[in-house]
Amino acid sequence: MPVLKTYMDRVRSLSFVKRISDFPLLFFVAQFLDLASDVPALAKCVRLGFRVPEGYELLIDYMTNTC
Repeated sequence: MPVLKTYMDRVRSLSFVKRISDFPLLFFVAQFLDLASDVPALAKCVRLGFRVPEGYELLIDYMTNTC
């Protein structure tokens, strides 16, 4: 997942919800999340600008740092 790490490092100064407000990134992480519950929850946070629940943030950060 070097591409994910490169992208997340490049946008590190943004809030987490802004960092994941990228359709290709959401599409990529959707491969590893539940399409019925996790992806809609993240999409809602992005759409409304809400804070992403900590569990999702930890999971995506873990995926980012596991190359």
